[in-house]
Amino acid sequence: MSSVTAAVKKVAVKKVAKKPTPAIHPTYKEMVIAAIGDLKERKGSSRQAILKYIKENNKVNDSADLFVKSTLVKLVVSGSLVQVSGKGASGSFKLPKPENKKAAPKTKKVAAKKNS
Repeated sequence: MSSVTAAVKKVAVKKVAKKPTPAIHPTYKEMVIAAIGDLKERKGSSRQAILKYIKENNKVNDSADLFVKSTLVKLVVSGSLVQVSGKGASGSFKLPKPENKKAAPKTKKVAAKKNS
C-alpha cells in the first residue's frame, strides 16, 4: 500500500509554470543605438565601449555581452548600424548618416509675355 500512495503523491504534484518577468531595461537594440549615439566617437564605437556604457547605464545581467554581440551583428545586417572596421561583432560601429531627401527642384515660373 505504501508504494501505491507514494505513486499517487508523485502524480498529484504538478509544477506550475512561472510567467517570465518583464525586463527592467529597454531592448538591447535600443540600448546599443543609444550607447553609440551618446559615445559620439568620430571613428565609431567598439563593442567593448558599447558594452561598458550599457552596463553603467542599465541594469543588465552578466550575459549582456552575448546579447550585445548578437544585436550588433543583427543591426549591421539590417542596415541600422554601419561597421567601420572589423568583422562580425568585432571592430567599430557607427550610426548611419541620415539620408537627406532632396526636394524636387523648383521650376521657375516664366512670366507670360504681353503682346501690346
